[in-house]
Amino acid sequence: MITRWLAVLSFVILLSGRARADTRCGAPADEWLRACASESRVAMKLVDCPAAVAVVELAPEAAAPFRVELSRKPGAFRVESGVGLSPIGDFPDWAKEPAERRAAFDALTACVKARSAAPLLGDDVDRSTAATRRRPWVLLSALVAAAAAVAFSRKARARRALVASGAALAAALVVFVARRALVPVQFFHQNGQGPLWIAFAAAGDAGSYGPGYPEIFQWLVSGAARADRALLLAQEIGAAFVPALVFSVARQVGARPAVAALLGTAVAVDPILSRLARSESYFATILTLLTAAATLLPLTADRGVRTPARVLAAIAAALFVAQAARVHPLAWVPAAPLPLIAFLAADRPRRGVSVLAWVTLTILAILAALVLPTMLAALRGRLGEEFMPAAIELARRRGPFALGAVALAAALFAVRRAQPAARPVFALAVALSAASMGNVLRNDAAMIDAAWLHGFVPVIAAAIAALSTATPSRASIALAPILLLHVLHDARSLSLPTDAAEQAFCLEWRERLPPGAQVAWLERAGARVLALPLDGHALPRAVRIQDDATPTLAKDGPRFWYRGSLCETPEGAPRCTAFERSHRLRPIESRTLPAVASLPWLPIGPSPITVQLYAIE
Repeated sequence: MITRWLAVLSFVILLSGRARADTRCGAPADEWLRACASESRVAMKLVDCPAAVAVVELAPEAAAPFRVELSRKPGAFRVESGVGLSPIGDFPDWAKEPAERRAAFDALTACVKARSAAPLLGDDVDRSTAATRRRPWVLLSALVAAAAAVAFSRKARARRALVASGAALAAALVVFVARRALVPVQFFHQNGQGPLWIAFAAAGDAGSYGPGYPEIFQWLVSGAARADRALLLAQEIGAAFVPALVFSVARQVGARPAVAALLGTAVAVDPILSRLARSESYFATILTLLTAAATLLPLTADRGVRTPARVLAAIAAALFVAQAARVHPLAWVPAAPLPLIAFLAADRPRRGVSVLAWVTLTILAILAALVLPTMLAALRGRLGEEFMPAAIELARRRGPFALGAVALAAALFAVRRAQPAARPVFALAVALSAASMGNVLRNDAAMIDAAWLHGFVPVIAAAIAALSTATPSRASIALAPILLLHVLHDARSLSLPTDAAEQAFCLEWRERLPPGAQVAWLERAGARVLALPLDGHALPRAVRIQDDATPTLAKDGPRFWYRGSLCETPEGAPRCTAFERSHRLRPIESRTLPAVASLPWLPIGPSPITVQLYAIE
């Protein structure tokens, strides 16, 4: 045990210096803000300043204080001189907010326009056009540690790992080809924001969400002719390995080959997971990383594996979890029960508790070194404002029931006849309780809610696999219809919102535009967003129109106007009408789409909606 912890501690010390660079606050930022407050006569305070983001609290004299997030990430509420400014809180219609609050926000925007915001954002160059460089150092470290764990295993086990790797590669190829043939590319993120994540990856900055998504994908999309194609291909390849990894987890916790194959097949054909795999969604990225971690955790409990290999497996799993947590805070809850897989893989319950303890502490230590600054910044920023009230309310309402279910499952350890099933039932109860208590997306569209819940697949699959070893082989036959019902239920959760349908339409018409073209469209109207996939040097130049911004169309070269679904909303109609009255337009192509809102609280209509591409003459 001491040897394991010395190795882990040394590794954490090496990582902690690398992680400290992710957050900064200093005198230049304070001086910048003091000067702005003095000029505008609005009280301002720097609340937080994680990497490339600043959270500023504004206190107007006649209105309640509120916070504003400043960053260089795309998709902000307002963009000035390459800096995005977004009020933090629930502001469905900014125009109806008190005049004092809007004036304070305008004052901060004016300061950004008047002087460089580099001191506030912690950079010393104007990055309105330059990207922040990100490298997948956490992911690469995880892969190296995983390979080393296999190398330090006993020779017979290492040979089996190589054979299993070949089989996983073949299975992943089958899944990849089948999904490509059967599932179209469709952006997944609600409220039309899917292509913004492509832009986040290209810019190297996802703001308060965390640096993980750009770390994984920037090296692929930077300078790509079509950034979305490069990112989606990488996403597909990673997601294609998930069924094989689930099969591996099931076998390592003792499941029979037929049961493991059934679980892997269910994951391969699951409609939600197939839809995610062919999208930009961070849910797919997170699931791939967590499943990779799950595959390594049984090694930490295997007596046939040398101590260095067990330590390296724990470190590799922790690094995969850390990378997932750096992608988005929504990964935190599905990652929490993962160490239970090591508990399930141990040969005896008592030893399983020991393994669970040191593996959990290893993961927590590495997460503290790599994720804690990002986590604290998210909790203090816009995401904390959005999710924490719902999380606290869920814990209050569902906590007693969840704890009761876990306690009942734990009571099985005291029943001798039930002891073979006690560990998997306990793991299943913990995973389902975490999913119930942590589901802050429960009020979103059904497929968004389902996508988050699928983050628990590694633990739930491992628990089901372990439970099958405590039941007669004939009883496992019941697993097939249960998984079939789950797949059918997932299929009913899928829908194609209007914004995703018109983004798919954009993937078509963008290829037919002439070189040097520029496309203008209304990207934001109040709380509504419609991002288009136009990132890449071979694609038309994007001219995004915000609520209060004037479009900057160059006079030379082909120019186009895309009239999207936002033009049919009360917030967006006036902006579109104003643009169309001031330009001479010739219709090019159109498509009529059903009116399907991607957010329940932002309805659209009437149905159907015709979106149209025009040439500007």
